[in-house]
Amino acid sequence: MTQPLSPPPPPKRAGLRAFLHKIGSLLLVVTSNLGAALLLLVLGHFLIGWAWDLKQARLGDRQWDPRVEFPGYEHLPNKYAFARENVTAANTHAFRPHYEWRVTPFKGDYVNVDEHGVRRTIKSPAPSAQKVFMMGGSTTWGEGVPDADTMPSQLQKILGPGYDVYNFGDIAYTSVQELAYLQERLTRGDIPDVVVFYDGVNDGFVSIYSPGVPRDIHAIDKLLGVRPQRVTLSSAARDLYEQSNYAKLQKLMKLLPQSSHSADGAWDQKIAPHIARNVQMTLDDYEAFIRQTKALAREYGFKVYFFWQPNLFSDRRQLRGYEPQLFEGASPTWVRSMRALYTAARQRFSGREAEGVYYVGDMFDETGPVYIDWCHVSPAHNQRVARVIADRLLAPPSQAESAPITTTTTTPLHSTPPTSGRVDAATPSPRLPEKVRP
Repeated sequence: MTQPLSPPPPPKRAGLRAFLHKIGSLLLVVTSNLGAALLLLVLGHFLIGWAWDLKQARLGDRQWDPRVEFPGYEHLPNKYAFARENVTAANTHAFRPHYEWRVTPFKGDYVNVDEHGVRRTIKSPAPSAQKVFMMGGSTTWGEGVPDADTMPSQLQKILGPGYDVYNFGDIAYTSVQELAYLQERLTRGDIPDVVVFYDGVNDGFVSIYSPGVPRDIHAIDKLLGVRPQRVTLSSAARDLYEQSNYAKLQKLMKLLPQSSHSADGAWDQKIAPHIARNVQMTLDDYEAFIRQTKALAREYGFKVYFFWQPNLFSDRRQLRGYEPQLFEGASPTWVRSMRALYTAARQRFSGREAEGVYYVGDMFDETGPVYIDWCHVSPAHNQRVARVIADRLLAPPSQAESAPITTTTTTPLHSTPPTSGRVDAATPSPRLPEKVRP
């Protein structure tokens, strides 16, 4: 009996077609899921943006800068209009060679910056007035105060028309950038009679805490939107996240402020063992900066003064009134690093008036409340700093070189914060700037 013949095998072309069909189906499922996920991400981005805008609308004018709810701004006709100008002007920068950035031009009712990135000083100097350059960071520039209340404007008011004060401070500047900017002015033939440096907090923050590298500067990628390091997939993903509304989600959902007693984060644990070493290097570097600047002063024929500025986190400061709110969310390691710096700076710079070096880091220790954040003070207290500086500039040479800094204690403006400045879900307290990560 003959066996029936088995059916012939299917052609290879049909098998390949089936395989491709399976691959196509799989790709369709994957792309459909990816598309759905991408659609949900885009939808979430816009929903979070809508919720954020709704929250900001509920806050109204307070969204710009809640620090104006603190005492000291009652004299402004519209403190919320000032807050809007202050935040807008202080957060826009343009790249400049050698000293990295300047604030971009801005024109407003309260804040004005010219085409060279120089903040307006209120003045009417005489033709023969002595030229005074004030150099520093945002405390000199006038973060948190209008043009008339910046330290340079207050100094100009005290000194009178015989002096012509220029505000060459800028946001986040360290002594490294200040010296580079001074060299730029000198190179262009702009020779002053007097130069005043007002430093401390920025040099300390950058050199000791973040990035914790002596003579470094603040994160240029955050200020200018550029990244000097090599771009990686993770850095690109982080940049995309920071530009999206998802970066606002944590702030949007946060109903209570972060405890100031929370455990140190990974970066804090990494930097904490190096605080003592970095404090020493920071002060050594500032000594070198003093020597270099004095060499320029001898060559170009101007007088130079160095003031080590006050700080809420200084080791002897007793908090008053609303000031404990300013510690909420602050890194404990950051606070410890600043206190260690100010303990060492007091020992290093006190009693050196004959060298033109003045430690004024404790001038507000018995006064308060003074600060609107960790280093900026209210308009009235800018005037007090200007008075201390003016006393040095106006004193006879023998007295200016020998008399120690004395500061008088004034009656506190208020002992408690205003109701509108309390901490609750609807009205967030004025907060410290977010920590800059390297």
